[in-house]
Amino acid sequence: MKFYKAKINPISLYSIVWTGIVVLYELKLIYYYELTATTWMILIFFQLVYNLGCIFGKRRYCSKNNVSSEQIISSVNTKNERDLRITILILSVLTSISVISNLSIAIKTYGFNLLASTNQLYSARLAGDIEAGIPYLGALVYPALIYSGVYFTNFGFNKIILLPILLSVLGELKSGGRLGFVCGAFLLLIPLIFKRGRMKNKIIMKPKAKNKMSQNVKIILSASIIISAFLIVTKNRSTWITYNPYMSPLMIKLVEVSPSIYKNYSYFASPLGVLNEFLKNPTFNFGGHTFLTIYNFLNKLGADIPVNQYQTFYYVPVSCNVGTYIRELVEDFTIPLAFVVTFATGFIFSYNYSLFRKKESYVNLIWASTFAFVIFFSFYMWQLRSSSMWITLVAGTISGYILDRNSRMRLKKLKSNLW
Repeated sequence: MKFYKAKINPISLYSIVWTGIVVLYELKLIYYYELTATTWMILIFFQLVYNLGCIFGKRRYCSKNNVSSEQIISSVNTKNERDLRITILILSVLTSISVISNLSIAIKTYGFNLLASTNQLYSARLAGDIEAGIPYLGALVYPALIYSGVYFTNFGFNKIILLPILLSVLGELKSGGRLGFVCGAFLLLIPLIFKRGRMKNKIIMKPKAKNKMSQNVKIILSASIIISAFLIVTKNRSTWITYNPYMSPLMIKLVEVSPSIYKNYSYFASPLGVLNEFLKNPTFNFGGHTFLTIYNFLNKLGADIPVNQYQTFYYVPVSCNVGTYIRELVEDFTIPLAFVVTFATGFIFSYNYSLFRKKESYVNLIWASTFAFVIFFSFYMWQLRSSSMWITLVAGTISGYILDRNSRMRLKKLKSNLW
C-alpha cells in the first residue's frame, strides 16, 4: 500500500483475489482433490514474478515521470463533459447493433423470456447450435462502461450511464452466461476505485454537496442492475443441482437453502482444482489461448489453424473446464515463457496504473482498467484470450487518445489565456 499509496493497487488486487480463491478451495465445501506440492510452488512463483513485474513497472514510471504532469481527466469543463458523453453514446449505439442482432436470433428460437431459457441458451452456445449475430461490436460496451465510471466520478450521475449498463445486461442474455455481468459491474466501478483519494487540488465539476448521497445511491443502483441479472441467471442455471457425493455436510445444508450457493462456490473454487490436475500432465498448444483471436481471424480469411474455443474438461472431482490464467499460459508457452508473460502483465498494469494516478489520461485509464480486469479474473481464465479485451484496448486507446488530445488542447488554451 505504501508503494502505490493506495489500498487497491496492482499487487494487492492480485494478492486479494488469489488468497481468496485458495482459501475457498481449502474450505473443501466440495471435496476437491488436495493441491500438490507442484501446484503450491507454481502459485507462489507466479505471484512473485507478477509482483516483480509490478515493481519494475512502477520504477519505470518513476524514472520517466519525475516532473509533475497535467491532470487531463480532472481538468474538466462543459466541453470535456460533452465529449465524454458523446463518446459513451457513440460506443453504446455501435454496441446496440450487435446486441439487437443477437437478441433477435435468441428470441426467434426461445421466445421473449430469455431469462427462463438460460440453461438452454448456455448449452446451445457451447455446442455451437445457435447462430451468431453481428460479431465484435458488442465488446465496445466495455470501454463505454469504463468511461461511464469516469463520467460519474467527475460529473455525477447522468442517464447516459444507464445505456451501456442495460446493453451489457441485454448482450449477455443471448449466451446464457454470467461472466459478462460481472465484467460490466467491474469495469463500471474500477475507475471510481482508481480515482479514490485523488480528488484533492484539482479543478472538478462536482455534484452539489446536498446531492452527494443521492448521486452515490444512483450509481450503486445502476451497478445493481448488472449484479441482479447475474444472480437471476445463476439461480436459473442452478435449478438442476441436487445432492452429490462430493458435497460436504455444510454444503448440503447450504444447497437446501439455495442451490445457487453451490454454483457460485464451484464457479470460484473449481478452476484451481483444474490447474492442479492439469499440472500433473501438462499439454502444449502454442498460443492456443493467447492468440485465439488472431487464429480465429486468420481462419475467417481462409487459413486452417486448429483452434479450441473452449478448454478441455477435468474432473476435480466435479467437472470443470476453466483452470485459471496459469493453466492457459503454461499450455500456450510452457512454464518459463509463462513467467515472462506474467511479468509483462504486471509491468503493463503497474505502469499504466501509476501513470493514470499521476497524469489521469483516458488512454492510461483504459489500459489500467482492462488489465485490472485481467488480474481480477485471473483465477478463472486468461482473459486476453477473448477478442473483447483486445477490442476494448484498441477502441479505448483510439477514443481515449481523442479525449486526451481535446482536453489537453483546452487546458493549454486556458493556461495561455491566464498568462
